[in-house]
Amino acid sequence: NIFDLVKEDSASVVVLLTRNTLERMWCAGEIVSATIHKVRIIPVATEAFEEITSSFLDGLHNVWTSEQVSRLDDAGIVLEDIRSAYANLSKENKLRLVRRSAVAEHRRLVEGAVKMCAEYARTKARWLP
Repeated sequence: NIFDLVKEDSASVVVLLTRNTLERMWCAGEIVSATIHKVRIIPVATEAFEEITSSFLDGLHNVWTSEQVSRLDDAGIVLEDIRSAYANLSKENKLRLVRRSAVAEHRRLVEGAVKMCAEYARTKARWLP
């Protein structure tokens, strides 16, 4: 499943933060998987993204249906892990994506994210046995 791919095959994950990203159950699962397994998260926030607040974290139990929560739970993802991963994500510096900006600006942002991923992979590789 996608959570195993994050855990086993990813050194970094780029998370595109839109107005609804944190309310999508599969995105929540990927962010939790990356956090638990110490996969580098590079957050890219669009102008529509609203910063994570304590009231949002407190209301996470209302975001998904009981069926969705059960599916996440079956994959080993529980609400408390989501709260913790989101709280950590809220502290991260975010790259900013202005959707209506010039293509050259989008390209610089993508190149910056790719460079961050590559630098992290090289650093991580130096410390592996």
